[in-house]
Amino acid sequence: MLSTPPSCAGEARLRMVDQATIAKGQTTLYAWVLLLMLALIWASSFTLIRAVVDEVPPFTLVALRLAFAGVFLLVVLRLAGEVLPWDRASWFVFAMLGLTGNAVPFVLIAMGEQEISSALASILIGFMPLATAVIAHLVIPDERLTPLRLGGVVLGVTGVVILVGADALDDLGHHVFAELAILGAALSYAINTVLARRARAIKPNVLATGAVLAGFVTILPFSFLLDAPWTLSISLTGMAQTIALGIICTAGGYLIFFRLTAMAGATFTAMVNLLIPVIGLGFGLVLLDEQLSWSMALALPLILAGLGLNRLAASRAR
Repeated sequence: MLSTPPSCAGEARLRMVDQATIAKGQTTLYAWVLLLMLALIWASSFTLIRAVVDEVPPFTLVALRLAFAGVFLLVVLRLAGEVLPWDRASWFVFAMLGLTGNAVPFVLIAMGEQEISSALASILIGFMPLATAVIAHLVIPDERLTPLRLGGVVLGVTGVVILVGADALDDLGHHVFAELAILGAALSYAINTVLARRARAIKPNVLATGAVLAGFVTILPFSFLLDAPWTLSISLTGMAQTIALGIICTAGGYLIFFRLTAMAGATFTAMVNLLIPVIGLGFGLVLLDEQLSWSMALALPLILAGLGLNRLAASRAR
């Protein structure tokens, strides 16, 4: 029986290690690219929402963007040769993702922002990555809340507080119900992210389509009951912005979101909430000629360090 010479076996092992290292590095780079793309898409959605919300009431806006996203994703499924499952278990997952990712947080944020400032709301919703890390620790075996992972989340949240301005915390405790509503929205988004991670056995395209359609069915009654959409007169510009919200920000965002959670984990994906305000301020610096403040200069390294620590913790866990 022929045996492989020791030198050849050693070289083969080295090649295998090198290939694994390269593949790991490519996966990590891909995760960062997806995270940045998701943050850019979701940050731009706030600009579009602000532009169209005067024409389209909130619940109807969400229903329309989910409807356009659903149609687009059904086309994507068809082109990819994939189909939606019709078993109860899959649609239970879709319904839970639609509720926790759309209907519940939207209602809670709408309630909360009636009484508290957007700055305080940004800080409170920024605790979503921490909530995600804790929930993931409890239900996902490979996402334990290690000191490294916890340190990354705390650094990122601290960066958001500095970025938004600690003065916003002066109002904390003045409107407890509204503050709890925003924290409830953060918790709902955290549950949504963990659910998406646990459902990674379902293909991302299918998961995105099912979740969007379930969210549409959930929010549609609120639109009819509260907004009377048949009485609305929406301009061509407003409709174009709504379509962009649906196809780019919702459908495109969801396709990236479910791929990222399956690949990089729930806690890392949740850190997108820390990048969104950074990108929003970046838009202001580039497009509106705003000045770089000391808080921006301090917050950015903290948020990036938090993201890096979290990704390092995820790579060590594998």
